[in-house]
Amino acid sequence: SSRQLKGEARQGDKTKKEDSGEKATPTENPLETVTEVKKEGVLSLVLPENTKVSGKVSNIEETTSIGYELGKLLNAGDIICLTGDLGTGKTHITKGIAKGLGIDEYITSPTFTIVNEYDSGRLKLNHFDVYRVSDPDEIYAIGFDDYIFSDAVSIIEWANYIEDILPKEYLHIHIEKNLDNGENFRTITLTPYGERYNYIKELK
Repeated sequence: SSRQLKGEARQGDKTKKEDSGEKATPTENPLETVTEVKKEGVLSLVLPENTKVSGKVSNIEETTSIGYELGKLLNAGDIICLTGDLGTGKTHITKGIAKGLGIDEYITSPTFTIVNEYDSGRLKLNHFDVYRVSDPDEIYAIGFDDYIFSDAVSIIEWANYIEDILPKEYLHIHIEKNLDNGENFRTITLTPYGERYNYIKELK
């Protein structure tokens, strides 16, 4: 893969994947600057197209709120790749996205089943957790391509563990702990790969 997704190496995994340190770059018309703003703890974006976007939150509710606003914008077939250390809030973002899609089911991370499916919203949601996937064959065996190349929205937690088999276009969301400001502070960065995800500039 020409791109490197940030992510924490799995504890106890002999084949750890480390963050390359390289900056993620959008595939179309890349811009070097990161626009970082804060409005009541939630991203407030007025951006040119294909820009990496970063904002800060101070609690779980604000993290979930970003997911909710994003969920209202998602289109059929969108793929969201989530990365970040354990406990940063990937599942909270997912819960917010599900709410934004109108899904009223309880969202849990499919750590052992790899994927959970939710059908009660305006779009179907496929929620992947690939933390325990050690070989791409494991995820191909459950029909990965059939899931992500469908009309459903797909969210992939720990996507950096399967980056070699990700499609060319997706929205990457990286969550990073910001412990200098407090235990619950996070920096959330959204990077769109492909023009279809330019709607992130509409987040409020």
